[in-house]
Amino acid sequence: IKRADIFVYTGRNMEGWADKIISANKKGKLIIVDVSKGIKLIRHEEEDDSDVHHHVLDPHIWTDPNNAMIMTDNILSALSAAYPSEADYFRTNAEEFKSELKKLDHEFKLTVAAGKRKKIAFGGRNAFAYFLKRYGLESISAIDICSAEADPGVKRITDMIKEIKKEKIPVVFYGDLVVPKIAKTISSETGSKLLPFNTCHNFSDQDLKKGVTYISAMRENLKNLKEGLK
Repeated sequence: IKRADIFVYTGRNMEGWADKIISANKKGKLIIVDVSKGIKLIRHEEEDDSDVHHHVLDPHIWTDPNNAMIMTDNILSALSAAYPSEADYFRTNAEEFKSELKKLDHEFKLTVAAGKRKKIAFGGRNAFAYFLKRYGLESISAIDICSAEADPGVKRITDMIKEIKKEKIPVVFYGDLVVPKIAKTISSETGSKLLPFNTCHNFSDQDLKKGVTYISAMRENLKNLKEGLK
């Protein structure tokens, strides 16, 4: 990092350790880019063991393609500042990428508008607050985004199964890095289809070799969302 020209991070709510890098660079030439700049963060409420309420800012901003456009502009500004002679090249690529994001956003809006329902189910942790808010969707999930617990408990799963059966929700989604044991249980009890919904938080080396990108992963989510809204 010390030898780099640019340090890009999602924000202190995601990478708290980045403060050490920033503090160490007060007199350095390293360009620091917080890609969450200009994005209003969603605030969640959580309880600790003493039932005291705390507010936690949700860092999963990129699940909304509109936020991804802002993130793109933040990175573009840094690249142009670091390498002025290549600014036009970066700008062209950024505009092409944002054009794809706009198409993606439009297709999500059309899909939601054509759907028969507005509620979807996550069989694990739900990290899609920004996505859900953007497209006016509701959700139920086995684990709250702010929860430190990995096990939702029997009552939470039982209540979720009842709600899915009552509302005839056709799909149970699971995250890309979560072993879907809970989701499998809910799916088998409800008869709902089990489908992935990628947070685009991490891609494996194998994914990258296959050419998986944010756009391609979100398009897969789009396809699966159509199933979830039937």
